[in-house]
Amino acid sequence: MSQHDKENLVFLLNLSHDGLHQWFHQASDDDIIYAEELMAQAHLMAIDARVEQLPQFKEAQEVLKPFLL
Repeated sequence: MSQHDKENLVFLLNLSHDGLHQWFHQASDDDIIYAEELMAQAHLMAIDARVEQLPQFKEAQEVLKPFLL
């Protein structure tokens, strides 16, 4: 994830309920798709980070290392 994407993700995650509502209603379809992609990517990154902390998956981590985000 690029720095620009990270900044946009932080922006979206820090919006209040009302702020997100306002953003959604003024956003283009492309903006919404991009935001959904950022959220999905962040979700996968969070899962990957958690799996890396689990000791029973050390061998699997080595095999999957080239494919992690």
